[in-house]
Amino acid sequence: LGRAVHALPALRSLQLGFNQLGSRGVVAMAEVVAVHSSLQVLSLVSNEIDDLAASQLAAALTRGCAPLCELDLEANLIGDSGFSALLRYAATKSSLSTLRMGTNAVGERGARQLASHLLTRLNGPLRTVGLANHCIGERGASALLAALHDNRSLTELSRTRACG
Repeated sequence: LGRAVHALPALRSLQLGFNQLGSRGVVAMAEVVAVHSSLQVLSLVSNEIDDLAASQLAAALTRGCAPLCELDLEANLIGDSGFSALLRYAATKSSLSTLRMGTNAVGERGARQLASHLLTRLNGPLRTVGLANHCIGERGASALLAALHDNRSLTELSRTRACG
């Protein structure tokens, strides 16, 4: 698959959801897509990606030249530390406007990190963040609410499921 992706220099969107790539497969794929100079959309929905793989994906994308606009990692196993690495990647790339993270394992700490990210980048580039189905707690929700008051670039934040 990596050779096929490399052989398609005009490829702009790569949808690899529900392929059971696992962490090792995603890390191997990360090195290929990171250097793909036309790739704008990467979807790795439901591939059993954990924190370590998310961190390695973020590191590869940071080193690479792929001008990703959208990164979809919904329905994986990514928690606060993997989400933090992805936010650090987002901070280095001005092209990333959409980060979809619904149905992972992001908690209160991740929500506070997102709030901090939004407060230090009041004008973007993130425009859309998907955080559906996460237990971010009262402090995480409060931090996000405060950040949304000041941030003028975020136009969509999907947030469902309140946890007790």
